[in-house]
Amino acid sequence: MADGEFLLEQATLDRIKRIGGEKLLARLAMVFLEDVPPKVSLLKKALANKDWAAIERVAHSIKSSAGNLGAMELYGLAGELESQSHNIAASGCRDSGITSLVTDFERQFTLVVTELKRLKESYHA
Repeated sequence: MADGEFLLEQATLDRIKRIGGEKLLARLAMVFLEDVPPKVSLLKKALANKDWAAIERVAHSIKSSAGNLGAMELYGLAGELESQSHNIAASGCRDSGITSLVTDFERQFTLVVTELKRLKESYHA
């Protein structure tokens, strides 16, 4: 996946380009790159504080942003974080596994950010 082949769903990228061209795709990538990194910081802070409601909210927001750009692996991980944090908050059960899930999420997020930067630059070249 290092080459970005599966990081962003091609059908989603094509749909965005059909609607607004490469300019819209570059703009959406820029918005993601500006808006989502601070949310990831909030997510890590919330995890450190075991603030399950905050994790659920932030993960939901990131899930939407990832889905809009076809970052389906990131979308899925954000959805898992959202669901697990909701379940932990609702049941009061232990947070087993959520820390490793956040690690997987962060790894995928880094790959998506790298790919979006490359994509954005390729349309501004």
